[in-house]
Amino acid sequence: MSQVLYLAADYPLPKRPNPHEQLLSVNEAIAAGVSDIPDFLLKDGIDRDEPDAILVSDREVRFDVENGTVADGDFDDDFAILPVEKLFGMRTEKKYCVLLEWNRYTPGRAGMLIKYLRERLTETDEIELWNCWLDDEPIHQMRRAVVRIGELTLEDIAELDSQPVSKLPLTDYCFCVIRG
Repeated sequence: MSQVLYLAADYPLPKRPNPHEQLLSVNEAIAAGVSDIPDFLLKDGIDRDEPDAILVSDREVRFDVENGTVADGDFDDDFAILPVEKLFGMRTEKKYCVLLEWNRYTPGRAGMLIKYLRERLTETDEIELWNCWLDDEPIHQMRRAVVRIGELTLEDIAELDSQPVSKLPLTDYCFCVIRG
């Protein structure tokens, strides 16, 4: 069970990798100068050319659980949009889904997300932006709003991102973003 932000559409939405993260093989990580490679990946019998073995980042992310804060460098482009098979609990009727992965909302990231949505709306009529709690419960409440892309604001994204989707009664939130 977890909170998830995702987009859904009837048209495939392209991947947008996080430019601050890269998956490398052990040998690629060594060549890149990564020094904190776990010992088990350096043992005999491990294929050091196996792709996607180590996640390498160019910034440090610090989670302060006591204060409920995240420090991650505040890069505007520090997020990813990754295609995913529709997961149980995703309430959309749309065929294609992508996860929105960021450590936290920032106005710069929201602005880049709005730009991504605007570009995608040249290919499809509407895109749903969801914040929900994925679990095995068949019914959640749902709050849905339709908003034109030209009227979608940074504050709208902040509000959607901050919804307490894990609190009872469980409620899924959706912006149906349309052209215009």
